[in-house]
Amino acid sequence: MPRRPKLRSGDVFRFRYDDTRFGVGQIILSKISLYIVIFEDLLSEAETDAFSAVSGAPLLAGWTHDAWIFHGRWTLVGEAQPLAPIHFPEFKVGFDGKTWVTDVQGNIKRPANRGEEQSLDFQWSRSPVAFVDAFEAHHQGKPRDRSHLRLFIK
Repeated sequence: MPRRPKLRSGDVFRFRYDDTRFGVGQIILSKISLYIVIFEDLLSEAETDAFSAVSGAPLLAGWTHDAWIFHGRWTLVGEAQPLAPIHFPEFKVGFDGKTWVTDVQGNIKRPANRGEEQSLDFQWSRSPVAFVDAFEAHHQGKPRDRSHLRLFIK
């Protein structure tokens, strides 16, 4: 069995959209799960290098896992620094009978106020297929179901 590559912040990957075009993403945080950004542009094979990835507009972002990289559906194409500039969300967590605000990595920041209790999501992740489905729905002008709405940062 081939050795699994160590995934790092900055790694760039691509995935097939159709016979001639690709989508491109970048790993922003690499922990047990991956926090990724998927860029809006459809690119040709020649354009899917690491530097093209960070020059596009971010479309989707969120936590996912690495299964599609290790199964060859997302192909690593290099590394790009600096990382894509994206806004990280805050989440809420219930702990010790109270609701707290956390950063994107789950670190507690402060007690949640009433508005944050109602508006913030609990930390979530989506499968790689949800990212690809949302990317395809965006480019095909299809309506998205509610599970994709939180992926969009545009």
